Amino acid sequence: FCCSRWTVDCQGMSREVLRTQCEAAAKDGRPDDMCAAIKQIITLGQPLTQEERGLFHAAYKQATTQRRGALRASPQDPALTRGVTDICGEVLDLLDKYLIPTNTDPESHIFLLKMKGDYHRYYAEVS
Repeated sequence: FCCSRWTVDCQGMSREVLRTQCEAAAKDGRPDDMCAAIKQIITLGQPLTQEERGLFHAAYKQATTQRRGALRASPQDPALTRGVTDICGEVLDLLDKYLIPTNTDPESHIFLLKMKGDYHRYYAEVS
């Protein structure tokens, strides 16, 4: 799961433009582009809005679901396994470095911790 697969170049875009890019990618069914845009928003270091948190969840959930489904069809494919583990690692990294430490809302904190548990579970399923 690397930047070279993304069709959206997000470097240098404003938060509003990135959010628009993410929403457009969601409408077009492009979870990898959603991930690229929302990751750039997250790395700005500011807490996410409720809408952005939803986009973060949806983007990575769709990207993970696609790869987990493909892995079920070809369980011995190391490239598919690596795809799932790379996404899980990226989500866990974003949660640990940016989202959980900067979050002050208790409801959001619970949501993020639940999400962290989900991605540890996905990682364990393929490891």
